Amino acid sequence: MTQLNAPLAHSARTGFLAGLLNGLIGIGGGIVIVPSMIARGASPQQAVGTSLAAVVVLSSMAFVAHAWHAGVALPSEHFLVVIVLGVIGALIGAWVLSKLSVKWMLLLFSTLVFCLSLRLIVQGLGIGGLQPIWPGAVNVYGYASVGLASGILSGMF
Repeated sequence: MTQLNAPLAHSARTGFLAGLLNGLIGIGGGIVIVPSMIARGASPQQAVGTSLAAVVVLSSMAFVAHAWHAGVALPSEHFLVVIVLGVIGALIGAWVLSKLSVKWMLLLFSTLVFCLSLRLIVQGLGIGGLQPIWPGAVNVYGYASVGLASGILSGMF
């Protein structure tokens, strides 16, 4: 396993940006930490594992801050369903990542980021008939699907 020798200032900038984006819009690990580590010579699998360790702390703190300031919109049983299936999905995603080549992992990651970015741009501009995601929130099966998919993707990226 390769130990990165990045300057402390680089790690500080990466951590600050990841934390800021995590608190602001709920991203940071896969978008900031992973590419930064890969650019410094880490394998994608090492970058993902390290990012996940940082994201546990970042996301926990961001969750507490959001709960304190704005509340959490999910009923507790839906929240629990997302967490449980997210954990199952994360285990599946980590297993899938261990089977993927670096080439396929990076291709899958970049395709996912591109598609999500395009979806957000189209929705933000109000074109294509896409309505806001939250009004008329989905039922518990929708939350289960979100939890499972999020877990699989977080286990991989």
